[in-house]
Amino acid sequence: MIADRPHPPELTPASHAGRWKLVVASLLIISSAIGVVAYWRFIVSDRYLREDITKMATAGQGLSVEQCVDATLAWARRCRAMQSLCVATGPHLMTTCLIARGR
Repeated sequence: MIADRPHPPELTPASHAGRWKLVVASLLIISSAIGVVAYWRFIVSDRYLREDITKMATAGQGLSVEQCVDATLAWARRCRAMQSLCVATGPHLMTTCLIARGR
C-alpha cells in the first residue's frame, strides 16, 4: 500500500528560486502600492494646509492674540490632513495669524 501513494515532488534549487522570486515580487508590489497611497495622501494634505494658512493670514488681520490662539487650537481639532503635518503646521499657523496684524 505504501508503494501506491504518489511521492511528493522533489524540491529543487530551481523551485526554491521561483518561490523566492514570487515572494520578492509580491513585497515589491505591496510596498509600491503603499508608497503611492502615502504620497497621494501627502499631496492632498499639503494642499489643504496651504489653503488653511492662507485663510489664517486673512482672518488674523482682525484677531487679537487670544483669538489667534483660540483659532489655532480650533483648527488643530478639526485638521483633516495627516496628523504629523497638522502638528508640524500648528506653530506656523499661529505665527501667520500673529504676523497678519503686524505684531
